[in-house]
Amino acid sequence: MVSTYDEYGRPLPGTDSTRYGWLGSKQRSSETPSAVTLMGVRLYGPATGRFLSVGPVPGGSANAYEYCGGDPINRYDLDGRWWKPRFSAGARLGWHYASRAYGKAARWRNRQQARIVGVGLAYVGSRYLGYRCRYSYGMRVCSGGIGLHARGGTTLGTTFFTPKRNPSPALMRHEKRHRSQWKRYGFRFGYMYLRAGINACRNKWERRANWTDGGYLNC
Repeated sequence: MVSTYDEYGRPLPGTDSTRYGWLGSKQRSSETPSAVTLMGVRLYGPATGRFLSVGPVPGGSANAYEYCGGDPINRYDLDGRWWKPRFSAGARLGWHYASRAYGKAARWRNRQQARIVGVGLAYVGSRYLGYRCRYSYGMRVCSGGIGLHARGGTTLGTTFFTPKRNPSPALMRHEKRHRSQWKRYGFRFGYMYLRAGINACRNKWERRANWTDGGYLNC
């Protein structure tokens, strides 16, 4: 079977009739009485290279009926709403590795930001606010001071500030989850936490850190 089409989807001489064709792996059904192609929310006419109805999204195309801004070689429109650029296999591979590299760099940056907050405030707390810092259950804990904790304690960056000299293992599990949240989002997490609300029972970050471990037994 020979299936060859031009850039607008018109079958070239010698092309056999098929149910699906054109657009390579992104094939669309042409099994309609008038031989038009079902392209997402609209019908497309290969003979004219235009859609048969007005575009549903203002600005999705150059005008109400045209297909891919007149450039079907470098663009495609699979849903009838917006055209999108085509990328070669090499470009897609490059984008994949670039995205992975960016994601890795962003995760490293956020972890460093969490450490900056934790180490910096531990220094301030121990030097000026009366906290005594040590490691407990694998996490830096600064206790006994004032100004950097609320309720039974607060994790800022990678450091847990608390009035308790010996926090329980359950509480430390809870605070380690907060440390992981800081490492995931970096400086942004402080704002994200406050935006979620000061009511611990309604704060999604407290829920994700496990309310029970944190001592919120009524949530």
